[in-house]
Formats: sequence, C-alpha cells, structure tokens
Amino acid sequence: MFFISLLLIASQAISLNLKSKTASNSALKLKAITESDIVKGLQESVCHKVQTIGGDSHSKEYVDKLFKKSREADKEYARIIRKVNKKLRKTTATCFKGPLKTRERVDEKVTNDYDGDYSRITDIVRASCKAKKLKDLIKAKRLIKKAFKGFVYVKDRFAKPTGSGYRDMLTIVQAKNGILGEFQFHFSQILDAKDCGHAFYEVQRTLENYEDEGMTKEELDEFKDNITEIEAGLKEEESCVDYFDEFESIRDKILTPESLTKDAVTEIVDECEDASKVLYRKAFNKVLKQG
Repeated sequence: MFFISLLLIASQAISLNLKSKTASNSALKLKAITESDIVKGLQESVCHKVQTIGGDSHSKEYVDKLFKKSREADKEYARIIRKVNKKLRKTTATCFKGPLKTRERVDEKVTNDYDGDYSRITDIVRASCKAKKLKDLIKAKRLIKKAFKGFVYVKDRFAKPTGSGYRDMLTIVQAKNGILGEFQFHFSQILDAKDCGHAFYEVQRTLENYEDEGMTKEELDEFKDNITEIEAGLKEEESCVDYFDEFESIRDKILTPESLTKDAVTEIVDECEDASKVLYRKAFNKVLKQG
C-alpha cells in the first residue's frame, strides 16, 4: 500500500511537471517581441560602391545609357525576386518589384535635387519586401543582401522613425551591370496603415504652406474640394475604419469656417501629425504582438 501511494505521488508530480512545461512553451510561442528586438534584428551594415556607367553624367548620352542599363537591371531584379519568393513560401514574407521611375520624374528629381548630375539617382529600379513577422522580414532581407552581394546604403527608419512615426528600411543595392537601385523592407501591418496615414499626410502637407499667413476664403474653398476627395478615398479602405473619427474631427475644422487664420492652420497641422503618430503606433504594436 505504501509503494502504491509513492507511485501515485510520483505520477502526479510528473503530470504537473509536464503541464508546467507545456504552459511554459505556449507562453514562449505567444511572447510578444520588443522594439529593441526589431532594431537589433534588422540592423545592417553597408559596402561602399558607386554607379558605374561611364561618361559625362550631365549629358544626354549618359542619361540614355542610364535608362538602358536600368531596364536590364529591372530584369535582374525580377529574376532575383522570383528565386527569393520561392524560399519565402512558408513564411509571411513576400518580395515584389515596383515600376521603373519615369524619365519625366527622374529629370525633375535630378534637376531639383542633384544639380543635373544623373550619376546620383539611385531609385530608377525599385522593389520591396514585406512580412508580418520579424523573423520572416529578417530572412527576406538576408536573402536579398546575399543576392546583391551586400547593401550600398541603408536608411533604417525602424531605428529612427519619421516625425509621423512611420517605420521601414530603405536600402540601395547594385545590379551586375553597375546600376544602383532601391530595395525597401516593410512590416505588412505598417504598410497597410500607410494608406490611412496618407490622408492625414496630404492635409498636413498642404496646410504647412499656409502656416505663416493662414488661408483666404478662395484658397480654403479650393482645398475643401480636395478634402472631400481624400475623405472618399479613406472610406474605401476597410482597414481605415478605426481612424475615421480622427479624420472627421480634422475635416470639420476645415469645412466649417470661411477662412483659416495662421493659428488655426498650425493647430490642424499639429492635429494631423498627432493622428499619424497614433495610427502608426497602433500598427507597430500589432507587429510587436505578432512576434
């Protein structure tokens, strides 16, 4: 009888121990990550390279060659993305290629930002990767880095978000023919929120031009039409339902008065910035909970 009692006690102890381990393992699986985990996990180094085309980078011949080589690089991007996506099939990550930047847009950017020097343009060819989980985005980034033999430049907005709280990582890679192009890395949750955040950004960007003097009746009437369009676009996005109250508050402050003083403009600009920060913080919290 004594031995039977010992066996029963031992059996109960083993059962409790197994339950404890199971609960512990479940807790580990559900454990959220921290902001520090993301910053450290996606931290990146760079290798210094220059765009190798040759010739006078201010000449028409150079620009023609630049676009020809960019179209070649675009095909290389497509091949690499297909291979990378095969290795990402069992993850939440996927990579995709964007359209080539148009000649008109490139001319505008080089003229305004680079004093006519076309060797400084690095985003004619563009692509992105996105994922819901940190480990999957790290894997995608590692595969892209290996395919292009390193990153030429990294702008890490996971470590240093924009003023509105938006986070991503922008990298520059070099194709085999020497063309430098852009590869961005995103969390899907934040990318989805960007559609909603763009509404606040559009309002803020417009009003910032009037912070010194305010808006006249004519200027405000024209802007009211834009607000109606922005609102319609926001309503079309199902993921933006949670943020519509904030936009309505801002909208009413624009639609109600006949004109806006400079103080009123500044107040709405600040409100847009605060709304964007809340939006992107909520999206980022979803990333942290996803793990």
